Amino acid sequence: MITLTHPSKSINGTVQLTGSKSESNRALIIQALGKEKVQIENLSQAFDTVTLKKALLLATNTQSELTKIDIGPQGPQCVF
Repeated sequence: MITLTHPSKSINGTVQLTGSKSESNRALIIQALGKEKVQIENLSQAFDTVTLKKALLLATNTQSELTKIDIGPQGPQCVF
């Protein structure tokens, strides 16, 4: 496990990733958890990654408490 901490609770830097589907999906989740403060370049164009990106966009732009998002064959219907 890697733990990054800083007294100001802010960390700045650049991480070079390969652009694989797994790394891209993890980067999208980190971006969503970081409230869009993380910039991502060179995302995979794999169907799973494109679907996750759309699902996270829908989840963050919804006004209702619960939103159902069909993520297709990647998993069951998610409720955010």
